[in-house]
Amino acid sequence: MKQLAIIASLLIFWSCEKVLFESDASANREAVFDQLWQTMDEKYTFFDLKGIDWDQVGERYRQQIEDGMSDEAFFDLLADMLFELRDGHTNLVSPFDLGRNWKWYLDHPDNFDANTVERHYLGDDHRITGPMRHQMLSDSILYIRYASFGVGLSGEHLNFVLQRAAGAKGVIIDVRSNGGGTTNHALALASSFIKEPIDAYTREYKTGPGRDDFSTPEVIRLEPRDNAFTGKVIVLINRRSYSATSFFASSMKYHDHITLMGDSTGGGGGTPQDGELGNGWRFRYSATRTFDREGFPIEPGVAPDVFVNLDPNVPDVDEIIEEAVRLIQ
Repeated sequence: MKQLAIIASLLIFWSCEKVLFESDASANREAVFDQLWQTMDEKYTFFDLKGIDWDQVGERYRQQIEDGMSDEAFFDLLADMLFELRDGHTNLVSPFDLGRNWKWYLDHPDNFDANTVERHYLGDDHRITGPMRHQMLSDSILYIRYASFGVGLSGEHLNFVLQRAAGAKGVIIDVRSNGGGTTNHALALASSFIKEPIDAYTREYKTGPGRDDFSTPEVIRLEPRDNAFTGKVIVLINRRSYSATSFFASSMKYHDHITLMGDSTGGGGGTPQDGELGNGWRFRYSATRTFDREGFPIEPGVAPDVFVNLDPNVPDVDEIIEEAVRLIQ
């Protein structure tokens, strides 16, 4: 009987320990959830622009926290909540997954084929100057491909390409599927093709927990290079043109000698900020908001002046490049 009593006591203890552990885990889940929701509530910048009721979103997802839910299930819950922000700069990072929203390009045609461009437009004799690959197309039109603003360029790189452009009838700058990188690289490229100083865009920072707590707009001024090319310029963009590439497209818009062509950029008009949750997972969110020279937000994307889509049924031809050539001619 004594042994049975001891066993019964142990079973009760283990049972209580399990209940307490699950209760603590649930409390920890709720604390992590609240930390993420509160940080976004106070620091995220696009609730009004996107018409998001963050209070309602928080209530809906908090009710889904369950005792004993796995790390994977809890991660999916938090990632799904962030997904509702429709923001490519907002992510959740754990050792086993990356929460992301890539619908800003997945729901749209690519309008770019790297193999077609390399084989039929750049060719095997094009020049590679820093991050820029360039080739003189027929009728003295210089084609420049810049695949990522994460790769820097120097003044020497720009001088060489601009010297080649000096005798050209026009320039095509292809930043399709350029996912962004360093804004300074984008602005350095833009300064090589504008005629006069411009206010490229304005930027505002979140300064407090209120939804309308923003800093005084900061104007980003852009000066043209001394040897800037100011002839006809066509900038090719698509939905995968994101973040710093949207800033570049915005800086190149509203010039009488520059035309944006293709599809709208993917947006990404907020500078990302990092944070860490109590369980060690990291997250990222847009902490600024940016407006172009006409006051339009960059976050939804920069629209082209001329919409052109690729026809997937026409092989080995980039109709967007072809249309750019026709426009320059």
